[in-house]
Amino acid sequence: MADSWSTYWDSDGSMRGDFWSAHAKHFVRQLTKEFSFGPTDVILDIGCGNGLIAAELSSLVKEVHAADTSLRHIERARDEFSHIDNIYFHVLPETDYLSISNLPVRKVTWMHCVSVIQYYRSLDEVEKLILQARTISTPSCQMLLADLLVDYSLLADLWGSLWGALRFGCVRQKAAEFVDARAKGYKPLRQRLGLLHMGRAELLELTRRVGCRSRFVNRRLTLNSWRKHLLLDIGRCAS
Repeated sequence: MADSWSTYWDSDGSMRGDFWSAHAKHFVRQLTKEFSFGPTDVILDIGCGNGLIAAELSSLVKEVHAADTSLRHIERARDEFSHIDNIYFHVLPETDYLSISNLPVRKVTWMHCVSVIQYYRSLDEVEKLILQARTISTPSCQMLLADLLVDYSLLADLWGSLWGALRFGCVRQKAAEFVDARAKGYKPLRQRLGLLHMGRAELLELTRRVGCRSRFVNRRLTLNSWRKHLLLDIGRCAS
């Protein structure tokens, strides 16, 4: 049984079901309705997991750099997407996963971190991630923190997950993922370690403190229709 979120997500078989494919396709479909990408863009996918989102975006941009603490996922993604020559996979140290400025990528024009922030320990870690991000960004770079637990309510989150699965035709995939997560011990680990919840006001205050303009994106970018998505003008953060 996993004893940390890192070991849980690194477990054999995690993020391998149909739900994750549906999740990636939905995210990219909604993302490209909201934002434009072109042949000069360099994307950084923070916490890329199985690499499905990176693969979905690769045909639209110059390069996609995808990073995760899970060596298992990175090795699988490198093998699965070896035919795509503009994706670069990187392993983040489990003990130093916020230090994205150490990655071999610069002049990033777009970054996203999807369904990951809730496994951070505190808002201080979110702040460190933002500070790291701006050291490798272009002046026009934007950063999307997606699927956030903002003004958290368990009932609202459960309803958002169910409604999203119904609305986008992913009920079977979501049910299979729920059973799989339960078997791997997600619930007791969540009870022991918790998830990072944040208030809308304190999250906006954090971005003001680091000198970034930010706004919440209204479009439902992920399959949980209740979760929130924060966009930062990371390249224009004050030094």
